[in-house]
Amino acid sequence: MALALRLPFDDEVLSTLIIEYVAEEQVADRRAFLRSILGCQTSSLVSMPRGLKRLSEETRDYWNLTAEEIARQLTCMPYHVASSPCSVAEDVLTSMTGARTKNFNRAELGFGLYSDKTFLRYCRQCIAEDRVEGRRPYFRRTQQLPGVAVCPKHGNYLTCSGLRASTLHIGGAKEYLDVFADGDDLQGENPNGIGIQVLSEVAKRSAQTLIHAEPSAYFDLSKHYKARLDEIGLMHGNGNCRLDELSSAMVSYFGRPYLSWLGLHTPGREARDWIIPLLCQGPTIAPTISHILLQQFLSWNSISVSRFGGGNVLSQGVRVSHSGHLRNSPEAARDGVSMREVTMDLGTSLRTRPSIDWSHRDEVYLEFLKHAANNVRLEIPPRRVSVHRILVLSKVSPGFHRQLKKLPQCREFLAAIVESGEQFRRRLYMYKTRKSSQ
Repeated sequence: MALALRLPFDDEVLSTLIIEYVAEEQVADRRAFLRSILGCQTSSLVSMPRGLKRLSEETRDYWNLTAEEIARQLTCMPYHVASSPCSVAEDVLTSMTGARTKNFNRAELGFGLYSDKTFLRYCRQCIAEDRVEGRRPYFRRTQQLPGVAVCPKHGNYLTCSGLRASTLHIGGAKEYLDVFADGDDLQGENPNGIGIQVLSEVAKRSAQTLIHAEPSAYFDLSKHYKARLDEIGLMHGNGNCRLDELSSAMVSYFGRPYLSWLGLHTPGREARDWIIPLLCQGPTIAPTISHILLQQFLSWNSISVSRFGGGNVLSQGVRVSHSGHLRNSPEAARDGVSMREVTMDLGTSLRTRPSIDWSHRDEVYLEFLKHAANNVRLEIPPRRVSVHRILVLSKVSPGFHRQLKKLPQCREFLAAIVESGEQFRRRLYMYKTRKSSQ
C-alpha cells in the first residue's frame, strides 16, 4: 500500500509523522499497523528505528526518500554513530535500512553509560511559532538528544510531554493532539544545576553534531583531548591524565544534578567511568554525549559555577590558570563568591587574557601555601614536607610551578619550609620514640 504521510518539516522526528497519521486515521490496531509499514517491530521511532527500507517503499509516492535519507534526516542516528567505530556505524545503518533487519549491540554506541530520556521533549516557543506560521506542532530531533535540556534555537528550557519515545506508547496516539498543551518544564525538575548559558552551548553542540558530523567523526580523539588537557595542566609529565582531578572538575563544572539527570553520575557510577573511554581505547565506547561534555568543558577553560545558587556564582575550587582564565583556585575557595567579585580581586576576566597582578596573587597564594605546609607538619603518621605535598593540599593552579618565577614570596617560602631527607628522618624518629614511650 502507499502510505500518505505528509511531508516532514525541518528537523522533524519520524515518530511525530507516524503517530500523527495513526491518530488522524483512527487506526484500530496501531501496533499491527506499525509492523506493516516497517516490516518488523522496533523499540524506538526516535533514535535508530529499523525497517526504513520498507517505509521508504511505502512512502515513495509522497516522500521519494531512500531508506538512508530517512535515517539521516528523520532520526537521531547521525548523532549516535558520530562517536562509534566505522564498523559499528555501518552495522547500525545496515540494521536500519537493510532489506533484512540485522540486530546490533547498542552497548557499542555507549548506550549503557547514560540513560536515554523516556518522554519526548519540546520547546514552548517553537510550538508557538508553529501555530503562528500555520504548521502543525511537531517534535524536533535536536530536542530529543541526550543532555539537551534547553532549546538550541531559543535557549529556553524544554518541556517534557506525556508521549513516550518508545513505540510501545503508540496505543496512546489518540491523545497526540493534546500532548503540546501541558507538561513539566525541565527547569522545575532542576536537571541542570548550572547556568542556562552552558546548557545552551551543550544543546548547540549536540545539534551541530546531529546535522553536520560524519560517522565516526569523534571516534579516537584521545590525542587531541590529551593535548588540550595538557594545556590546562591536567596531564602528568609522563603523558597520563590527572584523572581524579579531571573527574572532580567535570562534576564541579556541570554539577551532580545535571550528570545524574543524564545517568552519567549515579550510585555505583562515577564520572571517570565515562571519561576513561574518551582518553583510552578499550572495549567500552564513549557515547557522543561524553564527547560533547568534554569539548564544552575544554572550550570554557574549566569555569565552574555553583549548583542552584541563583545567578552565576563561582563554586568552591575555581582557580586562575597560568593563561589568566578562571579555574579552580584558592582565591575562590569560599561558597557564594560571585564571578564579578573574583575577577575584580584578581584583575582578570572570564573570557579575556588581561594583565595579571602578580604581586597580589603572590600574597594570596602565600597564605594558602602556609596553611597547607602547616597541615603537612601536623599529619599523622608524619609525611615529608615537600613542594609536591604542599601544592596538593593547597590546591593551587596545576601550572603553579611555571608561575614561581613571578611569585618571589612563594618561592622563598617554599625554599625555607621544605624538609631535607635528613630533617624528615629526624622528625620521624622523634615521632616513633614518643609513640613507643606512650
